[in-house]
Amino acid sequence: ERGLSTIAARASHMIGFQGARGLPTDVAARLRAARVYVSFRGNSIRVAPHLYNDASDVDRLFSVLDELL
Repeated sequence: ERGLSTIAARASHMIGFQGARGLPTDVAARLRAARVYVSFRGNSIRVAPHLYNDASDVDRLFSVLDELL
């Protein structure tokens, strides 16, 4: 279990996650260092996959999140 919950979608092309126990303070820097680009809104991670992202990109996102959380 990653300890993440999804946030109700406001737009079909964006997915939001919140950490059940919060997010590490350095999560943004560590994701950038791993070349995983997402945005943050408060205590939420916003992911906006586009047409040029594929399943391996999504797998890598969750692999990096697994290491961080």
